[in-house]
Amino acid sequence: MHIRLFTKAITIFLTTVVAVVNAQSQNLSPVFMYYMNKDNMQVVYWDSLEKYEGGSWSWDLQDTFRKNARRYTKMLLDDNKIAEVRYDREVLKAADGTDADFGLRNEWYAMKGIRYTLVNPNAVHDTEYSNTSFHLLMTPDYMTSHKLLPIQYVESEEGETPMPAFILRQLQAKFGEVERSQKVAVIDNRYTYGVVQFKPKGNKVVALEVLAVDGKAYYEVEEADYDAQEPYSIWNVDDDGNYGPANILAAFEGNDGPEVYFVRWAPESATPGCMSLAGGRLQRNTLPGYYVYPENPKPEGIEN
Repeated sequence: MHIRLFTKAITIFLTTVVAVVNAQSQNLSPVFMYYMNKDNMQVVYWDSLEKYEGGSWSWDLQDTFRKNARRYTKMLLDDNKIAEVRYDREVLKAADGTDADFGLRNEWYAMKGIRYTLVNPNAVHDTEYSNTSFHLLMTPDYMTSHKLLPIQYVESEEGETPMPAFILRQLQAKFGEVERSQKVAVIDNRYTYGVVQFKPKGNKVVALEVLAVDGKAYYEVEEADYDAQEPYSIWNVDDDGNYGPANILAAFEGNDGPEVYFVRWAPESATPGCMSLAGGRLQRNTLPGYYVYPENPKPEGIEN
């Protein structure tokens, strides 16, 4: 009897150990590296470090990343190239001992987050990659379990290329007459990403972010009040009221389908996030917006 109890205890113990090991070897989600130059690469904390009641997608991502920061060793560059990086340090204080800021600031201000360095400093040439931009930071496990997909961006000297007609027919049956659309990228020759904007109905206007696959359009709705005198009333539109698409950084495919990582840029802000297909709809998870404030000017004595 004692032997049986002992054997059962060992079995439970081993099962628990396996569960813990499996949890620790999970495929951690990519995070966004804010790349100012090769000596200033940082995952900037976007949220409080204190536990939220019930958590949130963005807080959980930050918290999990912070606990596993040393496991992130792959940085995705342009053209799906990979650079090796290593953990450097966590930044919580400015040089004068005061608290660093949450979110983006100009590079001469301390920002809470984790700094990384290049394993091979010659792997990245600052003249080849734009400064003050986002790159994706990943773990080797994630790259093993997810296929990095090629992205073909749609460019035309004649202006915007409209979304395919079969997509527009699906959408206008529900949202009304299309005012304009823009085909932005084709991912792995299977997924078409773009935006569709509809003519205003009264004081309301709708735009969609669309990911189409296998003849079906999946979308996220952006609705806003409309004022003909101020056509830029929808968030993320230009002065003419044209709804702008996101900048696609990378796309992966795993067991749960595609994951498309993007950044939405504005003159003094950026909002990164991930799009996926779940439950028959486009699911868009975004991080709180980063802001570079104009009241953070360059201190005197600092050269460009």
